[in-house]
Amino acid sequence: MLLSVAFTNRCLLGIDMGFGRLWQLTRNEYGRTIYEALAKLGVKVSLMYVYARSVDDVSDSAVRDGDKSLTFETRRGSDIDRSDEAFEELDATDIAVLARSGETIVGQVFLSVSRPVYADPVEMDVGTEAAYIWRLHVDQEHRQRGIGTTLVDRACQAAATEDTASSVTALVALDNVPSRRLFETNGFEPRSLITYGRFFGVSYRSQRAVSDSSNRNHWISNVYK
Repeated sequence: MLLSVAFTNRCLLGIDMGFGRLWQLTRNEYGRTIYEALAKLGVKVSLMYVYARSVDDVSDSAVRDGDKSLTFETRRGSDIDRSDEAFEELDATDIAVLARSGETIVGQVFLSVSRPVYADPVEMDVGTEAAYIWRLHVDQEHRQRGIGTTLVDRACQAAATEDTASSVTALVALDNVPSRRLFETNGFEPRSLITYGRFFGVSYRSQRAVSDSSNRNHWISNVYK
Protein backbone atom coordinates (compact mmCIF):
# COMPACT_ATOMS: atom_id res chain seq x y z
CA MET A 1 0.00 0.00 0.00
CA LEU A 2 2.78 2.41 0.93
CA LEU A 3 4.45 1.75 -2.41
CA SER A 4 1.20 2.69 -4.17
CA VAL A 5 0.95 5.92 -2.19
CA ALA A 6 4.59 6.74 -2.90
CA PHE A 7 4.15 6.09 -6.64
CA THR A 8 1.05 8.28 -6.84
CA ASN A 9 2.84 10.93 -4.79
CA ARG A 10 5.74 11.00 -7.24
CA CYS A 11 3.42 11.18 -10.26
CA LEU A 12 1.41 14.07 -8.91
CA LEU A 13 4.50 15.88 -7.72
CA GLY A 14 5.49 15.92 -11.38
CA ILE A 15 2.51 18.20 -11.95
CA ASP A 16 3.72 20.45 -9.14
CA MET A 17 7.16 20.71 -10.71
CA GLY A 18 5.82 22.24 -13.88
CA PHE A 19 4.97 19.48 -16.32
CA GLY A 20 2.79 21.58 -18.60
CA ARG A 21 -0.97 21.28 -18.39
CA LEU A 22 -1.10 17.74 -17.03
CA TRP A 23 -3.67 18.93 -14.49
CA GLN A 24 -6.21 19.15 -17.31
CA LEU A 25 -6.14 15.36 -17.56
CA THR A 26 -7.33 14.99 -13.96
CA ARG A 27 -9.48 18.07 -13.27
CA ASN A 28 -12.42 17.20 -15.52
CA GLU A 29 -15.66 15.22 -15.48
CA TYR A 30 -13.98 11.97 -16.52
CA GLY A 31 -11.23 12.25 -13.93
CA ARG A 32 -13.82 12.94 -11.23
CA THR A 33 -15.92 9.94 -12.32
CA ILE A 34 -12.92 7.62 -12.10
CA TYR A 35 -11.92 9.06 -8.71
CA GLU A 36 -15.40 8.55 -7.27
CA ALA A 37 -15.69 5.03 -8.69
CA LEU A 38 -12.39 4.00 -7.10
CA ALA A 39 -13.40 5.60 -3.79
CA LYS A 40 -16.54 3.46 -3.73
CA LEU A 41 -14.34 0.40 -4.19
CA GLY A 42 -12.20 1.45 -1.23
CA VAL A 43 -9.28 2.99 -3.12
CA LYS A 44 -8.52 6.66 -2.54
CA VAL A 45 -5.42 8.83 -2.92
CA SER A 46 -5.36 12.57 -2.24
CA LEU A 47 -2.58 15.14 -2.13
CA MET A 48 -3.75 18.46 -0.70
CA TYR A 49 -1.83 21.65 -0.09
CA VAL A 50 -2.61 23.55 3.09
CA TYR A 51 -2.62 27.18 1.93
CA ALA A 52 -2.49 29.98 4.50
CA ARG A 53 -2.25 33.74 4.82
CA SER A 54 -2.48 36.35 7.55
CA VAL A 55 -5.67 38.39 7.85
CA ASP A 56 -3.56 41.54 8.12
CA ASP A 57 -3.60 43.90 5.15
CA VAL A 58 -6.42 42.22 3.26
CA SER A 59 -7.37 44.35 0.28
CA ASP A 60 -10.57 44.94 -1.65
CA SER A 61 -10.90 43.00 -4.89
CA ALA A 62 -13.01 44.15 -7.80
CA VAL A 63 -14.44 42.07 -10.60
CA ARG A 64 -13.21 42.91 -14.05
CA ASP A 65 -14.67 45.71 -16.10
CA GLY A 66 -17.86 44.67 -17.84
CA ASP A 67 -19.20 42.70 -14.86
CA LYS A 68 -21.30 45.51 -13.42
CA SER A 69 -24.27 43.15 -13.09
CA LEU A 70 -22.44 41.12 -10.45
CA THR A 71 -23.01 41.83 -6.77
CA PHE A 72 -21.39 40.25 -3.71
CA GLU A 73 -22.86 39.74 -0.28
CA THR A 74 -21.52 38.33 2.97
CA ARG A 75 -24.02 36.56 5.21
CA ARG A 76 -23.92 34.61 8.45
CA GLY A 77 -25.09 31.00 8.26
CA SER A 78 -27.90 31.75 10.68
CA ASP A 79 -29.34 34.17 8.10
CA ILE A 80 -29.39 31.63 5.27
CA ASP A 81 -31.94 28.94 4.45
CA ARG A 82 -29.76 25.94 5.24
CA SER A 83 -32.42 23.51 4.09
CA ASP A 84 -31.18 24.33 0.59
CA GLU A 85 -28.81 21.56 -0.54
CA ALA A 86 -26.12 24.11 -1.44
CA PHE A 87 -25.99 25.35 2.16
CA GLU A 88 -26.85 22.28 4.22
CA GLU A 89 -23.27 21.88 5.48
CA LEU A 90 -23.14 25.44 6.82
CA ASP A 91 -23.13 25.95 10.57
CA ALA A 92 -25.10 28.86 12.00
CA THR A 93 -21.79 30.50 12.98
CA ASP A 94 -20.25 30.13 9.52
CA ILE A 95 -20.04 32.89 6.92
CA ALA A 96 -21.07 32.56 3.27
CA VAL A 97 -19.90 34.95 0.57
CA LEU A 98 -22.23 34.90 -2.42
CA ALA A 99 -21.83 36.25 -5.95
CA ARG A 100 -25.04 37.12 -7.77
CA SER A 101 -25.87 37.92 -11.35
CA GLY A 102 -29.20 39.61 -10.93
CA GLU A 103 -31.07 37.37 -8.48
CA THR A 104 -29.15 34.21 -9.40
CA ILE A 105 -26.29 32.92 -7.24
CA VAL A 106 -23.39 32.20 -9.61
CA GLY A 107 -20.62 31.67 -7.06
CA GLN A 108 -20.06 31.07 -3.38
CA VAL A 109 -17.48 30.29 -0.73
CA PHE A 110 -17.82 29.38 2.94
CA LEU A 111 -15.76 30.54 5.91
CA SER A 112 -15.61 28.77 9.27
CA VAL A 113 -13.77 30.16 12.27
CA SER A 114 -12.22 27.87 14.90
CA ARG A 115 -14.61 24.99 14.34
CA PRO A 116 -13.85 21.59 12.81
CA VAL A 117 -14.87 21.10 9.19
CA TYR A 118 -14.70 17.61 7.69
CA ALA A 119 -12.49 17.50 4.59
CA ASP A 120 -13.53 14.47 2.57
CA PRO A 121 -10.43 14.27 0.29
CA VAL A 122 -8.20 13.59 3.31
CA GLU A 123 -10.97 12.20 5.56
CA MET A 124 -10.17 14.34 8.59
CA ASP A 125 -11.37 17.44 10.43
CA VAL A 126 -9.56 20.68 9.62
CA GLY A 127 -9.93 24.35 10.47
CA THR A 128 -9.82 24.16 14.25
CA GLU A 129 -6.82 26.48 14.66
CA ALA A 130 -7.64 29.24 12.16
CA ALA A 131 -10.33 30.60 9.90
CA TYR A 132 -10.94 28.05 7.15
CA ILE A 133 -12.16 28.70 3.60
CA TRP A 134 -14.03 25.88 1.88
CA ARG A 135 -16.62 25.01 -0.77
CA LEU A 136 -15.41 27.61 -3.27
CA HIS A 137 -17.50 27.31 -6.41
CA VAL A 138 -18.24 29.43 -9.48
CA ASP A 139 -20.71 28.30 -12.13
CA GLN A 140 -18.95 27.13 -15.28
CA GLU A 141 -20.41 29.82 -17.53
CA HIS A 142 -19.25 32.59 -15.18
CA ARG A 143 -15.64 31.55 -14.76
CA GLN A 144 -12.62 33.53 -15.98
CA ARG A 145 -14.21 36.77 -14.78
CA GLY A 146 -12.42 37.22 -11.47
CA ILE A 147 -15.39 36.03 -9.41
CA GLY A 148 -13.50 33.33 -7.51
CA THR A 149 -10.69 35.75 -6.67
CA THR A 150 -13.19 38.26 -5.31
CA LEU A 151 -15.06 35.62 -3.30
CA VAL A 152 -11.88 34.50 -1.57
CA ASP A 153 -10.82 38.08 -0.90
CA ARG A 154 -14.20 38.92 0.64
CA ALA A 155 -13.92 35.81 2.80
CA CYS A 156 -10.52 37.01 4.01
CA GLN A 157 -12.04 40.39 4.81
CA ALA A 158 -14.76 38.64 6.82
CA ALA A 159 -12.13 36.61 8.68
CA ALA A 160 -10.31 39.81 9.60
CA THR A 161 -13.38 40.96 11.54
CA GLU A 162 -13.43 37.81 13.68
CA ASP A 163 -11.64 38.23 17.02
CA THR A 164 -10.30 34.67 17.09
CA ALA A 165 -8.88 34.61 13.55
CA SER A 166 -5.32 35.75 12.89
CA SER A 167 -4.86 33.65 9.76
CA VAL A 168 -6.91 31.96 7.06
CA THR A 169 -6.30 28.49 5.63
CA ALA A 170 -7.65 26.44 2.74
CA LEU A 171 -7.09 22.98 1.31
CA VAL A 172 -6.29 22.88 -2.41
CA ALA A 173 -5.58 19.72 -4.40
CA LEU A 174 -2.03 19.55 -5.72
CA ASP A 175 -3.25 19.04 -9.29
CA ASN A 176 -5.82 21.86 -9.13
CA VAL A 177 -3.56 24.44 -10.74
CA PRO A 178 -6.28 27.07 -11.39
CA SER A 179 -7.35 27.10 -7.72
CA ARG A 180 -3.76 27.26 -6.55
CA ARG A 181 -3.17 30.31 -8.74
CA LEU A 182 -6.36 31.89 -7.43
CA PHE A 183 -5.33 31.52 -3.80
CA GLU A 184 -1.79 32.70 -4.50
CA THR A 185 -3.26 35.79 -6.18
CA ASN A 186 -4.99 36.45 -2.87
CA GLY A 187 -1.75 36.30 -0.91
CA PHE A 188 -1.92 32.66 0.19
CA GLU A 189 1.16 30.47 0.32
CA PRO A 190 1.42 26.67 0.51
CA ARG A 191 2.57 25.76 4.01
CA SER A 192 2.33 21.97 4.02
CA LEU A 193 1.27 19.02 1.88
CA ILE A 194 -1.08 16.34 3.18
CA THR A 195 -0.76 12.93 1.53
CA TYR A 196 -3.62 10.53 2.16
CA GLY A 197 -4.20 7.04 0.87
CA ARG A 198 -6.85 4.45 1.64
CA PHE A 199 -6.75 0.96 0.19
CA PHE A 200 -9.52 -1.45 1.17
CA GLY A 201 -9.74 -0.42 4.81
CA VAL A 202 -6.08 0.41 5.42
CA SER A 203 -5.21 4.11 5.39
CA TYR A 204 -2.09 6.24 5.50
CA ARG A 205 -1.80 9.95 6.17
CA SER A 206 1.24 12.21 6.35
CA GLN A 207 1.88 15.94 6.37
CA ARG A 208 5.11 17.72 5.52
CA ALA A 209 6.21 21.32 5.42
CA VAL A 210 6.78 22.85 1.99
CA SER A 211 8.18 26.21 3.09
CA ASP A 212 11.62 24.93 2.17
CA SER A 213 11.21 23.53 -1.34
CA SER A 214 14.69 21.95 -1.21
CA ASN A 215 13.75 19.83 1.80
CA ARG A 216 11.29 17.39 0.28
CA ASN A 217 11.87 14.76 2.96
CA HIS A 218 10.97 16.82 6.02
CA TRP A 219 7.88 15.12 7.39
CA ILE A 220 5.83 16.79 10.10
CA SER A 221 3.92 13.70 11.08
CA ASN A 222 2.89 10.26 9.95
CA VAL A 223 -0.33 8.60 10.98
CA TYR A 224 -1.15 4.96 10.26
CA LYS A 225 -4.54 3.40 10.83
